[in-house]
Amino acid sequence: MKNDMLFSQVFGNFVQQSPLAYFIFHPAKRQFIFLNQAFSQIGELSGDKIANNPILLLEMLHAEDSKHVQENYQQLLAGEDKTDIEFRIIIPEGTEKWIRVSAGRFTTMEGEQVLAGTAEDITKDKTYVNNLHKFAAKKNSILEILSHDLAGPLSVLQNMAGILARKMKPYENQEIDELIGMMAEACQRNVKLIRDFVANEFLESSAVVLNKQRINIVERLKQVMEEYKNSEHAIAKNFEFVYSNDPMLICIDDTKFMQVINNLFSNAIKFTPDHGTITLAVEEKEHTVLFVVKDTGIGIPAAWQPVLFDKFSIARRPGLRGEESTGLGMSIIKTLVNWHGGTIWFESEESKGTVFYIEIPKE
Repeated sequence: MKNDMLFSQVFGNFVQQSPLAYFIFHPAKRQFIFLNQAFSQIGELSGDKIANNPILLLEMLHAEDSKHVQENYQQLLAGEDKTDIEFRIIIPEGTEKWIRVSAGRFTTMEGEQVLAGTAEDITKDKTYVNNLHKFAAKKNSILEILSHDLAGPLSVLQNMAGILARKMKPYENQEIDELIGMMAEACQRNVKLIRDFVANEFLESSAVVLNKQRINIVERLKQVMEEYKNSEHAIAKNFEFVYSNDPMLICIDDTKFMQVINNLFSNAIKFTPDHGTITLAVEEKEHTVLFVVKDTGIGIPAAWQPVLFDKFSIARRPGLRGEESTGLGMSIIKTLVNWHGGTIWFESEESKGTVFYIEIPKE
């Protein structure tokens, strides 16, 4: 008994002094029956104030996360343990904070049901990761744009060098022939370098474990689409973005999913004639989000459609400007979509364009 009391005292002191917030909530009484000192630092309200009036915490919830928290609360009441519930609160001074909660339902010695768990402020970590994802997504979109802005003109120069070489052949000028050959070789070498670099970026990225977080996908896609729209004059394509509502929350690895979008856009750019249109549409459904990437390009031949998602598919072909293909792009896209628990399919008709559909669960 003495040892039990000592353990209880030591553990109690540890919990009180821990930087991690511990809580016990009594649903029937609608009040906290235990809060350690760290809990008050999260919402910047005193523990006594929160314990006596827990509705204050609900009022602090970010409007976009209220439904998410309520759903998880109901699941906790039903006996389902929850880990890593992430949501935002707005503290009294108006600052936004990210909170992570893990909790479960327990029965007290008196036979009463309570919810007990931990909470922590993850705002700094979230801001750091979001910035990494933001710049990674921007890097991917810029990488694709540079690929076409650089590789496209170089391919044209390579073709022009070939034409010039044929035109100059009757003159039998060895010096000019060598210069033209050097120009053609330089163009070919740099086009391959650019495309190999882009392909390796996708291959390396696809091998990384997903880091899924809840984000407003409309806000993220607006950032990506802005990069493409700013380059409409250089790529000679029109870009459109349509969405059913904003915000639209979904749990994804946004860096990897932006890779899917960028890779689909890369293909659409390659196979859509100048001044054609590439459209991204996003529609929120009850449990999923549907993404549609549509182009007015040359379409996919019917014979190649059944093997489009195969690795090193025979469906690979050069783009309209001579862009090469490794046959890996669509395979990588399907892998990343599958990792998100989603599905991908398409419709295409030669000379009329292609439409890709991706459906991803919200959670």
